[in-house]
Amino acid sequence: MQKIWKVLNSPLIVVLIALAIWPYFAILPAKLGVDSSYEEAKGRKHSSDLNLKNGLSVEETEALMAQVKTENVRLVTASLSSQNVIGSVHNTSDKIITEIVLTISFYDESGELMDVKVENLRNIQFLRPGDSIDFSEKRFFNKEKDSPASSVFVRLTSLGIVKSSPEDAEE
Repeated sequence: MQKIWKVLNSPLIVVLIALAIWPYFAILPAKLGVDSSYEEAKGRKHSSDLNLKNGLSVEETEALMAQVKTENVRLVTASLSSQNVIGSVHNTSDKIITEIVLTISFYDESGELMDVKVENLRNIQFLRPGDSIDFSEKRFFNKEKDSPASSVFVRLTSLGIVKSSPEDAEE
């Protein structure tokens, strides 16, 4: 009995047992999280019933995002192996926004997608109604294998709102 116990407690056996049961501990919490989100959303009849991280429905978020514009977007050669995308984000809504995320798509001469970058504008804490903020994102490429992009498209893909008063926080 002591020999069996000694073999079962050897480092190799302990590691093998840990590796065998590790997937269950890694997958189970993720599955429970998905199931609870699914259960929460399952009873909803319309997407506007769902609250997103910014406290707005999908439709309200889409309407707000339509009021935040990217302007003066240009592609500028920075060096032989890099380009800068520069532009501005202008808040034309009546909300104070934060956590702005842009998706930047780079295209070649024939209009084919070559690269995509996601830029989180961390350099701002918030953007008040009517205000603008400039942004710049660098794209590196291997000049031996790749070519510079010919055009770029920037779109807003995510944002948050700042609750400006106690009444807003209760909504």
